[in-house]
Parts: sequence; structure tokens; C-alpha cells
Amino acid sequence: MGAVIGNALGVPYEFRQRDSFKAIGMTSGGYHNQPLGTWSDDSALLLALADGLGQDMNIQEIGNLFVKWRMSGAYTPDGVVFDIGATTNTAIYNIANGIYPTDAGLKGVHNNGNGALMRILPVAIKYIDDDFREENVEAVASMTHGHKLSIDCCKIYVEMAVDLLHGMNAIEAYRDVCLRFKRGCDRKLKRFLSGKLLTARRDQIDSSGYDLSTLEATVWSLLHNDNYKDTVLAAVNLGDDTDTTACVAGGLAGILYGYDAIPELWLKQLRGRDQAEAIARKLCQ
Repeated sequence: MGAVIGNALGVPYEFRQRDSFKAIGMTSGGYHNQPLGTWSDDSALLLALADGLGQDMNIQEIGNLFVKWRMSGAYTPDGVVFDIGATTNTAIYNIANGIYPTDAGLKGVHNNGNGALMRILPVAIKYIDDDFREENVEAVASMTHGHKLSIDCCKIYVEMAVDLLHGMNAIEAYRDVCLRFKRGCDRKLKRFLSGKLLTARRDQIDSSGYDLSTLEATVWSLLHNDNYKDTVLAAVNLGDDTDTTACVAGGLAGILYGYDAIPELWLKQLRGRDQAEAIARKLCQ
């Protein structure tokens, strides 16, 4: 729910330049002209994944749910699909046309958008103590984004989420993944894994739709705030890909601070709240 709320907060500000606005709560309108409290593709695919995670990892079933979202608007508040990325769109059409989901994703260096990272959180929750968690992350990520950088970003994010679920604070979790992933990752992750986000300035953080930028903006927002509300608002106010940055940051902040830390007003304003909470409860059973 932390992720879904963050996503809905960010939707009206997507593509707006940093410091050209000041987000303080839920609003409507924006580039997509959506009603107040509407989530986008980020939460829709996150909810589809969460809904599809059964006792065993059934990639084909998850792929079918992604297709159901794309073709009929499942997992949205009102049946309207908007803001889908090109890589994700192509991959889902590949699945719809019979390509096995783990082979459907695009693997080029120019396909490293944040469309896998934005939805991957349910894997951390479902497989918190599973020895094959990293393999599951790779399988789910590669359904749309098969390049090593995208997969590595997803693995780092999931392991940081698991650390938080096990009781670490934000700094401890960040330092842990820096140590554990220092070797073997895509070289572009060098700055992230150096620990420099602990002291990075806001003007040094990019908030585009590039997967590494979203990972850095997410963790920076978490490290430099001490509550759920300020974390997600900081993510939104970085500008550009606001809905995804706040979604990904909101997922970690939701784990760290708990459901009760989410402002009740925002929960009341969320369209489709009952649908989202039902899937969340099912995932956590």
C-alpha cells in the first residue's frame, strides 16, 4: 500500500521539471488528466504480480495477468490503462502472442527503463526467506526487462526490502546491499554500491525513467527522510518520472514505517483502495 499511495501521489506531476511545482498531497489533473487518487501502470502491474504469486512461481500465469491488464484494464481503479512504457508494452504483446514470458522481455541496453523495478516488490514479501529469491526476481524482471542492469537493480531493491522486513533501518539495509552486491553487478551500479548516496546532494540525484536513476532516487529519498510521508513527497518533488519514483520509494517506506504511518487522508482519497488492500492481504497470508 505504501507503493500504491506513492504512485497515486506522483501521477499528476509526471514529466514536470524539478522545482517547478511543490507536491504536498494528493491532487488531480496533470499530463494524464486523471482524477485525484488514481494509480498508474506501476501499481497495476505490481498488483497483478502480487495477485499472481501463488505457492509456486507460475510465470505463465503472471504473464497472463499482465496481458489481462493491458488488454482489458484489470488492476486499475476504473478499467483505464495509461502511462505504459514502450519496453513493457512490447514485452506484454510478446506474451499475448504466445512467447513464453521469461523470453518476452527486451534485452537491449536501451531497454533499461524502470518498468520491472516498479513492480518487483511483491517478490520480496512473498519469498522473504526463500533460497531461490534471486532466481525468482530474475524471472519476473526478465518478463519485460531482460538486460543485466535492469535485473541487477531489481535484485538490489528486493534484497534491501527484505533487509527492512527483517528489521534493519534504512542505513543498515543500504550498507548491506552495497557490501553484498559490490562484485558481479553491472558496472553502471558502481556509484550506488559505493555508499555515496548517504552523503549525496539532491542536485546530484537524477529522477528520470532510467532504472538506475529510479533506484538511486528511491534509496536517496529513503535515506534522507525519517517518515513515510516525507519520503514519498521527497520522491515526487524530484520531478520527471514522479509516479514511478514515488511508487518504488513508497514500497520501501511502507515496509520501514508500517501501514499506520501512511496518512489516513491519502488512504481515503485513493481510488480502488478496496481492490488494492484485498490483494495486499492475500499476498501477506
